[in-house]
Order: sequence, then C-alpha cells, then structure tokens
Amino acid sequence: MVDVSTLNKTDTSLKYRLFKEGKPVYWSSEKLKNRWERTTYLQLLELKELHNVYLRKIKASLGITGKSLETSPKEPTKTSRS
Repeated sequence: MVDVSTLNKTDTSLKYRLFKEGKPVYWSSEKLKNRWERTTYLQLLELKELHNVYLRKIKASLGITGKSLETSPKEPTKTSRS
C-alpha cells in the first residue's frame, strides 16, 4: 500500500511516523527534503519537552515523586502484515 501526503500540512503525529518509518518516493529537491526533516525534528523536540512539562505538573498535583511518568515519545511498533 502506498500513501501520498503533502508533508508540510500533515499532523505532527503523522510527521513523526513518516520521519521514523517513511520511505520517500519523490522530493522536488534535496534542499526541501533537508528543510522538512530539520523543521519536523525541531517540532518533535518541542512537543517532547511540552509533554514532559505537562507530566511533571500532573505528577506534582498528584504528589508523585521521581521520573516514573516522564517519558519520551514511544517508538512506533512494527507489525508484520500478511
């Protein structure tokens, strides 16, 4: 199966999956590809930090100590297709 997307308009969660699992078929230029990868990576880092801030606030409100809730985005799991 092949999915085609306009990458600059996709949701960040889809960009994450494309960044990790996607196989580009066509780029109009290497420069645009590099710019997209750089921008997406920075967006993912920003979201990770916001997610960790959110979890720290939740932990504080619940009185939980330690880093048990602070996580990084989970790697997508690869499933075999039959």
